[in-house]
Amino acid sequence: MPAAARTVVFEPLFRKSSQCLYVDPFAPGAAQQIREFRPAVIAGTLQKILAFGGELRPTHAVVAFSWEGSRCLSESERDDLWEAYHVPVFEQVITPDGRLVAWECEAHEGLHLPNGAQAMADRIVVGRCDCGADSPRVIRPSMAPQLNGERGQPTLLLPARLGSGRQPLPT
Repeated sequence: MPAAARTVVFEPLFRKSSQCLYVDPFAPGAAQQIREFRPAVIAGTLQKILAFGGELRPTHAVVAFSWEGSRCLSESERDDLWEAYHVPVFEQVITPDGRLVAWECEAHEGLHLPNGAQAMADRIVVGRCDCGADSPRVIRPSMAPQLNGERGQPTLLLPARLGSGRQPLPT
């Protein structure tokens, strides 16, 4: 399996590994630390990602975190991320302790839901996504799904076309 993409994460929930680096985006020298790491992907909440105003140049993607039960990214926020970084944007919904609740795949056909997740008044479809997965997904969510399942470890799932094979990035 190919190595996971080098990723800078702006949330302390994810531990550092050889391919994943946590950086406080508001710390002095953060931009320099990120440039030296040369990430393919940057991941964090919209506010933290946009704090750099496009100063950084990830080569593959931006992963924007939404908090469980909060509002999902709007089209204008997605446009802001594209304008700032010129790479695909993927949304992931996480719990306050970093568990993955839902994720957007490379097909961008809604948010995939793991077992135990439930959507709040959004349209749920079950069937094969263009990415090949058969998991249920929420189409055009306005509110992020919530997880009713068991507790798990913090997980950042990189899209398959980034070389992760749809496996969680070690955290």
